[in-house]
Amino acid sequence: SCSSSSSGGGVYVARGTFTMSGGAVSGNLLSGANGFGREVLFRGATFKISGSARPERVFLYDKAQYITISGPLSGGPVSVDLGVTSSVPLGNWENTQILRLDSSYSAGNLASLKEQFTLGNATMTASPYTERFIIGYMINDNGQFVATGGPLTTVSDITYSDVSGGTWTLEGDGRRKSPAISHNGVSKSRVSFTSTAANQVIVIQLDVSSESNCDWAFISTLDNADTTYSSGYYTRISGTTSQTVGIPVPTAGSHFVDIGYRKDDSASSGSDCAWFTVLE
Repeated sequence: SCSSSSSGGGVYVARGTFTMSGGAVSGNLLSGANGFGREVLFRGATFKISGSARPERVFLYDKAQYITISGPLSGGPVSVDLGVTSSVPLGNWENTQILRLDSSYSAGNLASLKEQFTLGNATMTASPYTERFIIGYMINDNGQFVATGGPLTTVSDITYSDVSGGTWTLEGDGRRKSPAISHNGVSKSRVSFTSTAANQVIVIQLDVSSESNCDWAFISTLDNADTTYSSGYYTRISGTTSQTVGIPVPTAGSHFVDIGYRKDDSASSGSDCAWFTVLE
């Protein structure tokens, strides 16, 4: 065991990649009153775990951080602390992907994740905190994982249609791309689907390359045909970035989600478009 007077009692990674495939990081201490990450602290770095690795407690410094899983894991349990302070409240982590599964991870191993990971330092007591999603799993207001079924998305009979502003095209990489639109224009595409049970989730990856804080890609809340870039959206992003969100589907039956791209009245940047993918 080790002790740190500041942060990262066992491991402190500020850049680069830390891969852990076995062993444990536990029993470490922080002697400083303002330190973070008793066992493992990641700040601007990549953390990959696989096999029997057991990092007892992991602190993710900001919401750009996530843990990459190569499964199945046999080490657990792991407590994940988020970079939550008075200046960075829990709500800022909404829709943030905390666990990411790499290409070697079998979807059939998802069920074991809820037994191995818990949220350590954040208690969610009210909406929208109860709508935080982690690759097909929802954290409830007790900070525990709740299985929502399936590998990633838990809905079926997915169809796509153009709502307004032109045709969204299917790209070779599987993403659907927004059409060219004029200033003050908006284009929307609809994802329709069926949920055969209550309390499911649809997981969508949204990408954008646009004028930051001016031209927006957005995803509607469930069954909301009136969503715009400024109201009724589940999430919106601008600049050059990507976000993966899980949208709760509380009831069985037919539902839809709209995805849109909206431009302001001047200037353009980047590829000037949005893309989305329903993760299946």
